[in-house]
Formats: sequence, structure tokens, C-alpha cells
Amino acid sequence: MTTWRFAACLALLPCVPLHAQADLSRKPYVIERLHRATTFQLDGTGSTTLDMRIRIQSTAAVNRFGQLTIDYSSGNQRLDIDFVRVLKAGGDTVTAPATAIQDLTGPVARDAPMYSDLRQKVVTVPALQPGDTLEYHATWTTHTPFAPGNFWDEAEFMRGSIVLDERISYDVPRQTHVQVKTEGGPEPRITENGNRRTYIWQRANLTIDTTGRQATFLSRGQHHSVSLTTFRSWAEVGQWYQGLERDRETVTPEIQQRAAQLVRGRTTLRDSIAALYDFVSQRVRYVSLQFGLGRYQPHPAADVLSNQYGDCKDKHVLLAALLRAIGVPSAPVLISAGEPIDPDLPSPGQFDHLITFVPALDSVWLDATPGVAPFQFLFVTIRGKQALVIPQDAAPRLARVPVAPPYRTYNRLDATGTLSDAGRLTTAVRYESRGDVEVIVRGMFQQVPEDNWHLFAERLAAVGDLEGTVQSTTADDPLATRTPFAFTFQLDNPGAVTWSNQHADLEVPLPRLDLPAPDSVPTDSLLVAVVDELTYHARIVLPPSVTPRLPGVVSLTRDYATYRSRAERRGDTLLVERSLTFARRVLPVDRAVDFRSFRDIVREDERRTISLTRSGDAPAMPAATAGDADDLHRRGMAALDANDARSAIRAFRAVTELVPRHQYAWNNLGRAYMMLGKTDSALLAFHKQIEINPYDQYSYNNMGMTLRRAGRRDEAVAAFQKQIEVNPLDRYAHANLGRLLVDMHRDSAAADALEHAVSIAPDDTALQVLLGSACARLGRGSDALAAFGRAVALSPTPEMWNNVAYVLAEQRVELDSAEMYARRAIDQAEGVLRGLALEDAGPREMLAVGRLGAFWDTMGWIYFARGDLAKAERYARAAWLLSNESVIGEHLGQIQQRLGRPADAIQTYALAMNGGMPSESIRPRLIKLLGGNEREADRRIDLASPALMAMRTIKLGKLLSADVSGEVELLIGPGPRVEAVRVASGPSQLQQLTAAIRRATVTLTFPEPDASVKLVRRGVVSCSSPSGNCALVLMPVVSLRFEPATQRVIDRIRN
Repeated sequence: MTTWRFAACLALLPCVPLHAQADLSRKPYVIERLHRATTFQLDGTGSTTLDMRIRIQSTAAVNRFGQLTIDYSSGNQRLDIDFVRVLKAGGDTVTAPATAIQDLTGPVARDAPMYSDLRQKVVTVPALQPGDTLEYHATWTTHTPFAPGNFWDEAEFMRGSIVLDERISYDVPRQTHVQVKTEGGPEPRITENGNRRTYIWQRANLTIDTTGRQATFLSRGQHHSVSLTTFRSWAEVGQWYQGLERDRETVTPEIQQRAAQLVRGRTTLRDSIAALYDFVSQRVRYVSLQFGLGRYQPHPAADVLSNQYGDCKDKHVLLAALLRAIGVPSAPVLISAGEPIDPDLPSPGQFDHLITFVPALDSVWLDATPGVAPFQFLFVTIRGKQALVIPQDAAPRLARVPVAPPYRTYNRLDATGTLSDAGRLTTAVRYESRGDVEVIVRGMFQQVPEDNWHLFAERLAAVGDLEGTVQSTTADDPLATRTPFAFTFQLDNPGAVTWSNQHADLEVPLPRLDLPAPDSVPTDSLLVAVVDELTYHARIVLPPSVTPRLPGVVSLTRDYATYRSRAERRGDTLLVERSLTFARRVLPVDRAVDFRSFRDIVREDERRTISLTRSGDAPAMPAATAGDADDLHRRGMAALDANDARSAIRAFRAVTELVPRHQYAWNNLGRAYMMLGKTDSALLAFHKQIEINPYDQYSYNNMGMTLRRAGRRDEAVAAFQKQIEVNPLDRYAHANLGRLLVDMHRDSAAADALEHAVSIAPDDTALQVLLGSACARLGRGSDALAAFGRAVALSPTPEMWNNVAYVLAEQRVELDSAEMYARRAIDQAEGVLRGLALEDAGPREMLAVGRLGAFWDTMGWIYFARGDLAKAERYARAAWLLSNESVIGEHLGQIQQRLGRPADAIQTYALAMNGGMPSESIRPRLIKLLGGNEREADRRIDLASPALMAMRTIKLGKLLSADVSGEVELLIGPGPRVEAVRVASGPSQLQQLTAAIRRATVTLTFPEPDASVKLVRRGVVSCSSPSGNCALVLMPVVSLRFEPATQRVIDRIRN
């Protein structure tokens, strides 16, 4: 038995900061009683009761406890909700009826039917209000023990909430050997009565513990507060698991056939084992489950092969069966990816992962879970740890997993470029990786379409301060794991060098070396590296007339790392190399000061530039003479327009050297610094421009924008006001001041500023919308409608109608007008789709589908503002299922919270975090619902990623035993029902699937039962051999939710 069964209950309890001697009456809730009592019998059966009493002191607590979700495994347990009752503040008692309890399939089982025994009971708590007290009692009865004759368990003391009376107890047979361990809490009180022995831990938690170890890349946190086990040795644990697992490795004819196919043509045993590993790793989808959740026994290997998915245990049994099919024995290995196990406490509860050990080839360790890991590669989180190896022909034993990877790990970057006489640097960049980073990067490239690969190159360039435009990104096959992974891109920097008096500085096109910031490390250890070596090379061909002045060689050695940096010239070629080699990856925390010094020296060296000198007979450049400073200024402006701030800075600085009191250069230099976020430098430049011309028409405005971005809002207000004093008709200053005042919720002043702005620029629709919003927040409904009316008159489009409706709904004003505008937008979109035939569907209709999702969401938000939650949920759910946009998911989650369904809201928020461009407010909402548990929130978000894909996935069954794929278009009508299917691309065999697609159930809804619209969706259909399983994945719809200018307004007012 394991503590997972309490997860849903205790996840409802958020972490609430509590200062010493705080008044508990001001807390959202107080847990008055938290009693967990477990009774074990000799045969391993038993029961656990959870008895809770919670004083509800806020609306937030009502939202959190208004619905209880409790997990259990129907395969070996029965869950009884003994009672849920609310003790009203006035003295009455309201008990939840049996109809308030739902028995549901668990979220994992909805996507992976093999885990259908994982279930939840969801209880709607009746009539819960602040001032009430909630009591509930639940009993888990284990009728089929995991290990007959043995038992084990783990429990945690509550540290994230206020608990007045917490009790953990275990009642065990007296004659049974039980090993008990406590960590970070009181020792138990032990009593004996007849043939029973009871261990009781009693405590209160009146302060929030903020000193506990935080989870890191290498550690999840502390060991369990309470652990107990009846196993006397690790050999007993291994023998038990061996009994669960062995028959699941049975070699069926299908497995024998697949193994023969996979090893055909392989000439060595190593190649054969690697082929089987690659198949399981890459072709069997990993389902993430908490280890031991519901079951320790894996599914039969034949089922895993057929279903093509499984958890770590399932992936192992399939790999073991395939290996057995070719005569190679293997063994399961139980291991912990978090804290190292306690070797003195033999318990299955210490493990959270399972890998494979192959004695052949001088011992091979395999982990098929990551999906893109090379053969024999193990993640750093499990390397070097003790694990329980369970061989077939020997006693199970603790063994240490190899500390070192099977090869030296590294990240290598090679940049080969050419510098032109004009200062343009074109560079070909190749990034190659082997090791932990390699597996992470492979996974990233595998999960996104090829046409988005350039985003990773752009990210690398941005993080590493590489200047220029990224072009032509290519990458190795993410599944070709037998060789290091590499990707390449081109970098074009037209302003890499700006000449001034025949001199210039060149920033070498190499990214910063990956070193952690010591200030952000945990308190127990300092992780300094995840690879053995970082090596960056640059090779730049210089013009013949250019001579570099080389910086000195840097050599820095510590016991944990060695840094080398050197530059040399070979003919016309400049060579630069930086390397960082690690001897140790983890340092004790007392070495942080030393490491910070080491890191600072490396960073300082990376900032050094290469000084270039051009000979006198070199071609004269326009920027090199004072007479052409204006031309140099034009080059700087071109760089600004191309978002190349660094080139612009070089150009403008050169101008200020040639003409120190240039009319515009200091202002534009400040703009370039502002683009890089260099606030102090930008402000100095603007002040210099004002010193030259106190009535400059741009500088105060730009100064205000810089100060606003830096969070110095009051100073920004003063700067915008000064700009208006200089030029009372400056439309941008009035607009910027109005926007800033809206951000500051100074709505009256904002409205005044925006009224000035729209009087100067009456045709600016975004300003009209922003003015309407400010007036709405002031309760000036008629003025708000007037401003919105002008915006609609300027842009009478469905998008603008929707925008105005959305802003009114956000501000909870003029909701009748909001509904009118939203209905007008919906009618227009539905008009395009009403009575549609699939052969007539084109880009216009596809676009209308995306717009309709946004319009439905706005209507739902209007109903939410009115308090009509049933209609609000209908429209928001229809919009969410259609578009999967994060903002819509956030709306649906808020509606579900208001309906008293926090479990639904948690799932929706986790899904929404995996949608496109999630807002910054979703994760805090999820964390709050999970009781402040950030780790649990991140776990839920990770689990929701495949769930979101599953919402768009339609399993068609075993239809076509061939590896084929293509695109199809669907016409979906009310019901929902697939009315027509068209194969858009792919082999002719896909025509055989159209009938099955038409019969398929689509996860969509329509907000109104009498809807007559038809939705056009595009999807990718694929089949695999030999299973014949086929599936259709619908592509996300494209929603043009708001015009860009109005979107900025929406983002602003939502804060």
C-alpha cells in the first residue's frame, strides 16, 4: 500500500504563509483534525481511514473544498465515502446525499484504457459557506494485497497548512516483523493490546515550514516522514516483484515475430539488443504514472505491443519479452529517480522508476522510458544510485547503477563565418550534443513540426546573445540516436562591425557557456554541470586589409572545472576557441563563493571583443568620416528597423563620436539600448539628447516608455507629462500616459489622458477601445458605449464586435450591449458555416471556424459576468473543445470553480497551460487550487500535455496493417456527427478509412441544441503495422481572436 491514495485529498490543502503568533481567524481555513489510521492484517489486506475536520473561513476555502476528489484502485481496493457533512455556523448540519457522490474513471485511464482500474470518487459538498465546518470520513479497504503476507506504507506530515490535531497511526499484527522509520518529526508512541501493536504519531502544525529542502534537478526533496515495511531484506522485495513480473514477459507468437523482424540483418548481439531497445523506446508511447499507482504488476507484454503505450514497468516487460525471444535474458531494476534509497529499509515504496538490466555484453543498463535516449544511456537523475536488480537465475540484490554515461558527454558549437568589408558577418552555426542535454533537445525537436525548428535556433541565439537573423535551420533525425544529435542554422548580421577611424570591435559569434547562477541554487548542493565538456569554436575569414588584435590566453583551473580561452590568426582567418571541462558535476554548498568567482571570470572573458584595425589602403567606408555621419545614422536607423539593436548601438555611438551634439543620434541610441533592456544606458542617452535640446520632440516620450518597462511607473508618468508640456498635441504621449494610468488603475486620470489622445487621433481604434475600458471601470457606462461605438464605426467587423463585447464582459458593464455585439459576431461566423458542404470549404470557412471559437468564448464570458453559469459553461466548453486556446481554458476553469467543481478546474487549468501562449495567470490559479503545491502543479501540467493531444485524437481501431499517414478534412455537424470526409493528401489506402472516420465520436459540443452550423476540421490520420491500429489527430484551429492593437488593450485591462 502506498500514500498515493491520499494525494487528491491532501492536494486540496494549499500552502498558506503563517507568521509567528498569527491570528488563525484570518486564515482561509484551519484543519482542526487530520487523522489517518491504517490497519494491516497478517495476509497483507487492510484498511485506511481518513477523518478530517476543516474550519472554512473564506470564499477561497469554499472554492477549494466545495468538491472533493478521492482516488482509488478498483483492482485491489474498495473506497467508501462514509460521510461528508457541513456543520453550519447557525448550528444546523447538512449531509451530502448518496447522489452527490460520483464514481468516475480516473484521468489517466481516459487516455490509456489499460489503466481502467484507476478511479475517482467525486463528492459535491452541499451548502458550504464561510463560517461553516466541513467534516468527512473515507475508508479504503484493500481486499487484494499487493504482496500477500507483507505490507508497507509511507506517510507525510502536513507542513503546508495549519493543522491543530494531526495523527498518523498504524495497527499491525504483534507477531509480524515490522520495521518503522521516522524522519523530520516526532517518534511514535507504541501501544500493545492482545495480538495487536499500534504506532501513533501525534503533532500539530502551527507554522509553515519554509526551511525544508527544495526539489532540484537531482533531487525531489526529503524522504517520507513515516515509513514502515514488513520485508526483512531486499532479496524478499525482489522475489515478490519477480513473482508479479515474470509471467508478464511471456513470448507470444506476435512478440516472436516482431523480434525476428527487428533483428533481421543484425550481425552482432549488441546490434540486435539495440534494435529491440530502439523499438520499445521510440515506438511505445510512454504513459506517465506515479510508480505503484493502482498496481505494481505490469501489463502482459503482448498487450503492451498491441496497444503501443505503457508506463516504465510496461515498457520493460515488452523489452524483456523481445530479448527473451532472441535468447537474451534480462532483469527488471527498481530504482529511485529522486532521493537515493535507504539501504536499511527494504520497501517497494522507496522506488519510483523501473529500468532494464541485461547481463550480456559485460552488463548493459537500459531505460526505454525517455523515447529518444541513445542505447545504454541513463539520465543523470538515476546514474550512480543504488537499485534493486531482480535477475531470473540469481537472488535479487542491491547494485549500483554506473555513475558514468556510456560515452563522454559534451555540447559542441562550431561557427564558421565571413566578415565583409562593409561589416556584414554571415555565419554557419552547427550545434552538436551528446548526453543529458542531447536527450532533452532531441525530445524538443521530435515534438514540434519541422517548420518550427527554427524557433530552437532563435532561442539559442537569443539566450547566447548571438546577433543577427536566423535562417535555414536543419536538424538530424531526433530518433537517430546512434550518433550525436546536431542541428545547424545560418546567422546573418549585417551590422556586426561598424568602422570608426579605421578601428572597430568584433563580438565573436559564440554563445555564452552554460553555467548556473549561484544565487539560485538549492541549499544542500550546487549543481554546476550536466555534461562533461563544453567546446565552442569560431572560424571567421577577415577581409585582407583587416588585422585583429588578439586578446590574451585565459586558463583557469579548479578542482571541479577547467576553462580555456584562446584566439589566433592564421592568414586571413581568425580562430577563437572557448572550452569548459568539468571534473565534478556537484559541489557542496560551501563552495558557492568559489564557484561564483570562477563563473564571473568566465563571463568577463566572454564579454571581451576582438579589436580590428583596417589598413590605410582599405576601401573608404561612409561611416569612417565625419562628413558622412548622417549616412552612418541612416545605417543605424536601418538596423533599428531590422530589430538589430547591437548594430544600431555601434552605429549611433560612432555618430556621437563624430558629431557629439547630433540632432537625433542620442535619442535613437537610447531607443536601441531600450530594445536590449539596458535601462540605465537608455536613460543616460535620453538625458544627453535633452541636454542638447530641452524641447526634443521624442526623448521624454521614449524616456517614459523605458521607465514604464523598468517598473518605475511614477517617474514614467512624470516623463509623459513633461512630453505633453513640450508638445501638447503629441498623440503618442497622451496615449502612452493613458495606457500607463490604466495599468496603474488610475482610471479617472487615464480617461482624461485618453480623451485628449482620441481628440488628437480620433481614428485610432485601439485608443477608442482603451478609453471605453477606462470609462467602464469608472462606471461611466454611457461614455464607455460611446467610445466603443466609435471604435465599431471605424472598424465594423466581426472581430471588432467581439473585441468590444469582450471588454464589456471583462469590466462587467453594459452586458446587454455586450451580448448584442457578441451575437452579431457569432451570427456572421455561423452564417458562413451554415448549410456548408465539404467540397465548398476553403480558407474562408476554415478561418470562420477559428473565429467562432473565440466568439463563443466571449459569449460565455458575458454569461459568466451575469451569473448565468449554465450558459457560460455551455459556450466556454464548446469554444475550448474547438480551439484548445489557453485563454479559453482559463475562462472555463474559472466557470468550473464558480460552479463548485475544483477538480474539473484543476484539470482544465493544467490542460490550458499546454495550449498556445498561456497567460501568466493560469499557473498561479492552478497552484492556488492545489493548495500552493507548485511541484504538484507542474506534475499536473506535464500529465496534461498528452491529455490535451488525446482530446484531439480519435482512435479508429484495427483497420489497416500498413505504415501509412496522410491528411483528411472533416465536416462536422450537430450531435456532433461527422457528416463528410475528404482525403486531402496521402496514399490511396486511406480511402478505406473514411467510413470509420464518419462513424467516429468527435470530442466537440455546440453551445445551442438547435445549432445548424457545420464545422470544417483538418486532421492527420495514420496507421501502423503489424497491429493495424489507426488514429486520427485533429489539427488545432487557427483563431484570429483580436486585432494586434486591440489584443494589447485586452492584455492590459485583464490585469
